[in-house]
Amino acid sequence: MQSYPLLSILTFFWLLCPLFAGSAGVRNGSLGGQILDANGRGISGISVVVEKKENPPVIRSTVTNADGRWHMGGLQVGSWSVSPFANGFAVGTTPVLEGDSSGSLRAYVESGKHYEVPPIRMQATGKSGDAISTLTLIDTLTGEKIPNATVTIGNHVATEQSEGGYTAVVPVEYSESGKPVTVQVSAPGYESQQAEVIPVPGESIVQSLELEPRKSRVEGIIDSANLPGVDFSRTSIRVDNIPFQKLNAQIDTNGNFSIEVPASTAENVRTFGITFYLRGFHPMRISSVISPEAGAITIAQPVLLTPKTVAIQGRAASSLGEFLPSGLNRAFIPELGLSASVSQGHFSFPVIPVALPLTLKVFGINIMNQYEQGNLSFQATENGGIFTLPSVITSPSGGE
Repeated sequence: MQSYPLLSILTFFWLLCPLFAGSAGVRNGSLGGQILDANGRGISGISVVVEKKENPPVIRSTVTNADGRWHMGGLQVGSWSVSPFANGFAVGTTPVLEGDSSGSLRAYVESGKHYEVPPIRMQATGKSGDAISTLTLIDTLTGEKIPNATVTIGNHVATEQSEGGYTAVVPVEYSESGKPVTVQVSAPGYESQQAEVIPVPGESIVQSLELEPRKSRVEGIIDSANLPGVDFSRTSIRVDNIPFQKLNAQIDTNGNFSIEVPASTAENVRTFGITFYLRGFHPMRISSVISPEAGAITIAQPVLLTPKTVAIQGRAASSLGEFLPSGLNRAFIPELGLSASVSQGHFSFPVIPVALPLTLKVFGINIMNQYEQGNLSFQATENGGIFTLPSVITSPSGGE
């Protein structure tokens, strides 16, 4: 094994000592400065980004305070670029540090020291002056314009120039040009709303804002004069000027219903026309239903639907041919409690509701003087004339 003289080893460590000592003595430094406008006033809210070119680059950022000042600590020793950014501003007169021929702003951070970057002036790119902002308020359900609202645009209260139209003159400083302004809206009977507009100096901007009305409920029951087999859950309810999808209609098979409508207020009593549609029935309209200010109102009388009707006719015969003439030869519709005689194999009913599932029962005496019965399920439809049923053949057993 090769040996090394003790003196050589000590000499090697002695030569390394200055290197370790130098590295341990390096401390981070800081940068700071101020961003000014064209008049020498500090600008708040400007983003300042500093970058040290390494692989990968080291990037830090901060925002100027109310006086336009910024400070960045904990920066490594070396050359850093300094870049301010803000919407509506462009860098104006920029000092060039460290003789950088590229014209970029650079600063050198020394160990444990603070470097004050010379003030950076920024030029506003936006305009200043008065902006006229007009807001039209619309009811999301009915599409009506909304009066008597309180509208604040920024710090300025808008005045109602026309029904549902509100206007404010909004002064815009060049430093605020292009920035959104908060709009606060409240109106009786509506949920408060917040939005943003961007005022443009020297221009008039007209915008619309939809407000969601507070809702109440209208309830009641649908009836059909005790007609059997009616599934009222298939009823469609329409309210004037309100999309049916927004009614949140609830209808059960027994006809109990509930819908949502905009609530009334002390200043605005709302009335609505409500129409009920069900296949096989004539539409039923109720006018001037007043919505309550809260909760629900019940329509006092049942909503009575009148069925559409049609005349029906048919033929019947026994299993052995024609019936013997007899007063016992009859046709029945048990669901409606109706009966008709069967004469020479023919029967008819003048008024039968359409679109209802019904049963026809036929009884008769065959040529052997035996009693026979036949059944038929049917559902009449409107066809512009008399609805004809399929022929019914009876049997002694009463089968279909």
